[in-house]
Amino acid sequence: MINRLKQVVQEDEYSRRNIRENILTAIEEGKQKQLKDTFKNYCNSLDQWLMDESAYDSKDFRKVTISSKGIETVVTEVLLAVLSCEGPTPIQAVAAKIEPHLGFDDVFVGIKAAAEILAVCWDSKLYKVYNEPLRIESMLRLPKELREYILKTKYMNPMLCPPTDWTTNFAGGYITICEHIILGRHNNHNEKQALDAINIMQFIEWELDDVAVNYVEKPKHALDTDEKIVAWKQHIDMSTNTYQEMMDADNSFWFPWKYDFRGRMYSQGHYINFQSTGYKKSILNFKHRELIV
Repeated sequence: MINRLKQVVQEDEYSRRNIRENILTAIEEGKQKQLKDTFKNYCNSLDQWLMDESAYDSKDFRKVTISSKGIETVVTEVLLAVLSCEGPTPIQAVAAKIEPHLGFDDVFVGIKAAAEILAVCWDSKLYKVYNEPLRIESMLRLPKELREYILKTKYMNPMLCPPTDWTTNFAGGYITICEHIILGRHNNHNEKQALDAINIMQFIEWELDDVAVNYVEKPKHALDTDEKIVAWKQHIDMSTNTYQEMMDADNSFWFPWKYDFRGRMYSQGHYINFQSTGYKKSILNFKHRELIV
């Protein structure tokens, strides 16, 4: 029961559900004048683009759909997507954060519309745009505590208690986080899945190898840019913190599992996951090992 309560606290701490509310609060309490001016400029740029005549019916359709959501609503979502990025971020990743809020049935049309919004409003003073590859970096900074919180919520830790058995396609895995058993927001359906197989995998208890985990993880690719160096250091720091948190929790944990749309099983985790690199595999042991003879 104690571990289950600890897991509930962990899910609240690492979940991305509270990012939106925390960013909006920071906006209201922080640099109000600068954000207010940026917001106004973005709304004006987007409004002008929506009113301009388009050469294609498909673009007119995207504009009508965006307009139906309300300019201020759309700009708020853009603001949240950009501010939550840590450093220069591929434009596709930022567009993917905006797409769910635009109201398109087709995800590819929605991402295209989001990318258009980011392109036409580049002069709003909200972000800088870099070429080759195309990336976006916020020109406004959130408070340090909030930036650290957003970074921490990127990936959930393994669970401190056995995951909840899947009983339907929408109920299982984490205790307080309700997600679909099939990975990918646009791949969800309610056809029958082999829930019993997933539940068997979730029942396996794991631990970190206290020898292997002390070896330094090496990058698989050359760190030939400053951005790659920063990203790798961030990865190592977050991995080390996750290892220590699991050690502090009696070095005992479980993985929630899901299917992809092809029916392949995937354990949920990033910094600890035996379906990852050779190093990540090497630091894991079964908690209850048996000698096979």
